[in-house]
Amino acid sequence: MTKAMLASLTAALALGACGQAGGPNAAAPVENVAANEAAQSNVIDQVLSMSDRERNVVLIRALIDSNIRCDNVTASERIADVSGQPAWRAHCSNGSAHIVMLLPDGTARVLTRPQQS
Repeated sequence: MTKAMLASLTAALALGACGQAGGPNAAAPVENVAANEAAQSNVIDQVLSMSDRERNVVLIRALIDSNIRCDNVTASERIADVSGQPAWRAHCSNGSAHIVMLLPDGTARVLTRPQQS
């Protein structure tokens, strides 16, 4: 599952949370909050259960979307959670390594440091 797929899932969930106050869907927002939280947890569970290859595709997508030069994620390993969020170290074919955290809304945050020349 790529970040685009995760983003689509999140967008669909956000749209599902829309309802008109006082209308026939008045109780829907409370129900949708619980559904959104469950779906967000499900996204994290899906990434946690991916094969190395599938997860590396998700990680490269996060790096590309963050404008980080990385032609290929050659390896990744789960590291200790960062700020309570699941995180991986992604190793790129150019020798760089970056930390990718998966946030509950299905988006990713990338931590990196400048390359030394």
